[in-house]
Amino acid sequence: MANPPARYSKSRIFVKGVESQTYSLTEARRHRLATVPRVIRREVSSDKVGSAEEKNILSPQAEPFVTQSLHAHYVTLAPGARDKGHGHQNEEFVYILKGRGFDMHWEVEVEITDRYHARPAKEPSRWGWKAGDLVYIPHNTIHQHFNGDPSSPVQLIVATNRLYKMIGYSRVEQLENAPDFDGRS
Repeated sequence: MANPPARYSKSRIFVKGVESQTYSLTEARRHRLATVPRVIRREVSSDKVGSAEEKNILSPQAEPFVTQSLHAHYVTLAPGARDKGHGHQNEEFVYILKGRGFDMHWEVEVEITDRYHARPAKEPSRWGWKAGDLVYIPHNTIHQHFNGDPSSPVQLIVATNRLYKMIGYSRVEQLENAPDFDGRS
């Protein structure tokens, strides 16, 4: 597995500063809860990578600022396509809005001593899904989504918790580029 190439036109924000002029965040939290919108209407940013398109729905970089720990994005896979495949420490949920396909999951045996040791399974497990299904991807799992329909796109909503990034466990391994990724942002 190689590190992924740069693919974003601007830096990604993983954690925003939370400040207070006192040692307590109580007042800052009260102010945030009183001012943060509960319904958000805005355009979502989009990144097209080959035959996979991702639209950022919710993350610490989104404005108005709502969350430090949740991230959600929308993915469209073209007919018969697969995404880049990757793995990370945090668990993830994928809701299938439209289409049918499957995931390949490589469980990773992890040992954390003075270093992070990861040993991916040699063989993946295959998980079929269709519209309306919710796919669970456990902690420390390498995974890849495949559109099983050669004539219709798949639409997915992916949600994950970013607390792992906040505490420094942000190692992400990319399996491969999407098959038709040309390396240009």
